[in-house]
Amino acid sequence: MLFLFILVVVIIILLFLFEKDKINVLKKLFITFIISGSFIFIFGLLFKLFISFSVNSINISGVINIIFREFVIISIIFYVCGIISYIGYFLMKKSI
Repeated sequence: MLFLFILVVVIIILLFLFEKDKINVLKKLFITFIISGSFIFIFGLLFKLFISFSVNSINISGVINIIFREFVIISIIFYVCGIISYIGYFLMKKSI
């Protein structure tokens, strides 16, 4: 999960470095955050399903739910950041 978070941060830094129009960075951040949030949620769901089907001998449902909750929390944070960046883009584009 740390690898995914670092990858998203690197993409954000590259967007700020290479984009000349800083207002369009907010729109691209919206797309990046939404895709990343979706990817992290799907990755967490696949992890939960894979562990649930592969381990049958012990009861690990509580641990799996805790790990899945962490994936969901991070994906919700990315969704909220994406919505905030889109609102910022919309307001800045409207004021210009």
